[in-house]
This record gives sequence, structure tokens and C-alpha cells, in this order.
Amino acid sequence: SFLPNDRTNIYANWGIGFKSGGFNNQGSAQIFADNFVNFFGANVTVNDQYRKEWSSAFEGGIKGKLADGAVTFDLAGYYTQVHDMQFFEFFVGSFGLLRVVSNIDRVDLKGIEATTTIMPVRGIKLFGSFNYTDSEIRKNSSRPYTVGNKSPYTADYTLNIGAEVEQPLSNDLKMIGRVDYRITGPTWFHTVQNNTVPTIFGLAANFKNSQRDPYGIFNLRVGVKSD
Repeated sequence: SFLPNDRTNIYANWGIGFKSGGFNNQGSAQIFADNFVNFFGANVTVNDQYRKEWSSAFEGGIKGKLADGAVTFDLAGYYTQVHDMQFFEFFVGSFGLLRVVSNIDRVDLKGIEATTTIMPVRGIKLFGSFNYTDSEIRKNSSRPYTVGNKSPYTADYTLNIGAEVEQPLSNDLKMIGRVDYRITGPTWFHTVQNNTVPTIFGLAANFKNSQRDPYGIFNLRVGVKSD
């Protein structure tokens, strides 16, 4: 961290994340091999055990204040490598419902995020934040054909804007209000995405419907407070 003056902070950090491995239902690998791999040659691997997940995350950016503190800002870039990412999914067949966790060998996440807060007058605060993430599956021995697809559960972007108001009603009471709107970008929920693959039912399947479209949430809160 470097502070060139009392209004600016230039920083960088790096850290390691970890999630322990575990076990799928006993016999999952054999059930899958019999019904999918041996039956119609599915290019998918399921194991009775799944490996630990760990990540290496780097972030660097700048934080600061302007106009005597009336404006604050935060701008950062980040790069994260996730190794053996744990991915949970369902398989259906004559055996019933099989729920397993598999590992994605490597996923890269890189992006930028920016946040700002503005207080134009006393008692009113405006705020906004934006995040963009470029994700990519770099290696996946469980499903080799998914290399190049996006990371599951990772939104392409998020945007949040809003305002807060705090005004006195009397000597003892204050009115507080907050309004904000959040947009979450497209999000995939499977490693298989625009790929067309064979299925146990004899028909080819396309997983394009496993992507959620962008959506927005509007929040409004009004109340009073006192000591």
C-alpha cells in the first residue's frame, strides 16, 4: 500500500483461497460409466471422490477522496486463477437421480470494478458501482469440450446505482430513505453452454437454456430513527 497524500491510497494484494475435497455417493463413477460412457460414448468423467479447490487471487487499484471528502472513489483490477473448481450437477436415468460434484481443472477470472460515492449536500448521498468479469474455462478433464466456455455461476457484469437520504423531522426524529437499482448480467449455470451433446435419451441436447438473462432488482426503504 502506498499513500502519496492523505487523500489517495494505491494498493495491491494477493491471497490464496481453499475449499476441501470430498466424496460423491458410493458407486457414482461406475453408475455413470455404465449408463453414459459405455452406453453412448459420453465424453464426460465422474469420480467417486472430488479434489480440493484452491485459488490464487491478485488485486490492485486506487482509492481516493475529492472535494474535501464529498466524493470518494475506488477503482481496481483483479485476476484470479481457480484450480480444481468444484462443480455440482445432476444426472438422470434408469438409475434415478444422481447428484455429483466434479472438478474443473482451471478457471481464469479477470476484470475491473469501480465504486463512487457523492455527497452533494448534507444528508444526501449518491452512490454507484460497476463490475465486469471476463471468465474462461482453461482446462476441464471432466468435460474436455467445454474449454473456452465461461465460468459457471459467474455474472458477466453487475451495476448498482442508488441514493440515501437522512433528514431531521424534529429534535428527536430523523427520516431515513434509500433507493437503489441493481442489474446482474448474463450468467451461465453449467459448464456445457452452446455445445450440442448426445444424451441418454437418444436425442442431442443444447444447454443454451442454462444461461440466465440479465435482470434488475429495485429496492426502496423508508423509515425513521432516533436515539
